[in-house]
Amino acid sequence: MTSLTALLAQPRLREIFLFLVVGGSAALAYMAAGVFFTTVLAVRPSVAVALSLAVVMPPAYLAQKVITFRSAASHRTAFIRYAGVQAISNGVAIVGAELFSTTVRSQPWIAFFTIALIVACLNYALLKAWAFRG
Repeated sequence: MTSLTALLAQPRLREIFLFLVVGGSAALAYMAAGVFFTTVLAVRPSVAVALSLAVVMPPAYLAQKVITFRSAASHRTAFIRYAGVQAISNGVAIVGAELFSTTVRSQPWIAFFTIALIVACLNYALLKAWAFRG
């Protein structure tokens, strides 16, 4: 057994790995959609954000629900909670960027890495404990 196979045989580590793969893929799709909407279709950036979220959120939700968490929760409940988790975590990112704006300006790579790490941990905890419970 390779070391990755051995790690993925452990349910919690497999779940975290899949969470990062699905979330990372969704983030890349979100960035690509945003670039497409702003550069190809010449959409305002704020509208491009909303359109990108509308395009990426449903498949990201389904992948997290089915592949990562293997949840039996109803879509009616789980999707609303998923959207709520996204709103909460993005709100935390915005507040964090505002509270630590000096650090964001002076060390953006470290600041945004830290914000992304906090958001990912918050998302994982809330999705696991609340959105996909059941």
